[in-house]
Amino acid sequence: MQLSVQKLLNRLTLRQLQIFKAVYETSGYSKAADQLGLSQPAVSSQIKLLEEALNVQLFEFVGRKLFVTPAAEMVAESCESIFEQLRKLQNEIHSLEGQVSGDLQITAVNTAQYITPYVLRPFLEQNPAVNVQVSVVNRAKAIERLNRNEGDLVIMGIVPTEKPFSSYPFLDNELIPVMSPQHPLSQLETLGAEEFFGSGVLIRERG
Repeated sequence: MQLSVQKLLNRLTLRQLQIFKAVYETSGYSKAADQLGLSQPAVSSQIKLLEEALNVQLFEFVGRKLFVTPAAEMVAESCESIFEQLRKLQNEIHSLEGQVSGDLQITAVNTAQYITPYVLRPFLEQNPAVNVQVSVVNRAKAIERLNRNEGDLVIMGIVPTEKPFSSYPFLDNELIPVMSPQHPLSQLETLGAEEFFGSGVLIRERG
């Protein structure tokens, strides 16, 4: 058994597992190649080497559609464990050096996409080992992600009250009505919310 494992280690690389993971998650060689910045033949070659190292078939085509084999499901599960252990190792090493590291997944609503880079910049300057991923969505999608417990942080204007979310206000978000100088409302000295919203307002999609 030890010899078999040693032989596997001699033929298998983390790069192959990374490419496998991309193919598995995107369900395609071309999409995986785009994601990793590789050519499709390079992806295909690495998958073939991985299949030879494991002596199993990982993917098969039916027509032009890619399907995963039971062996691929097992490899995908092992990949999650392997890469999670590597992330943990990296974080522990950085913690020895007094650094903060790891992945930080942020969801920002559309209106927050313009201030998010300015908020993140000083944090990343102090913690360059942190890998940040920002997804910009509308409010409805942001709430969906909160409910599914996806990501680490959501930047939004109004915090939902139906669940006990923890929130921290860090910036005023002033709403300013905008209208043409020729609009009748622009001649008023004071303007109430009811008058403004009753005058015909351009709004975004639901959510």
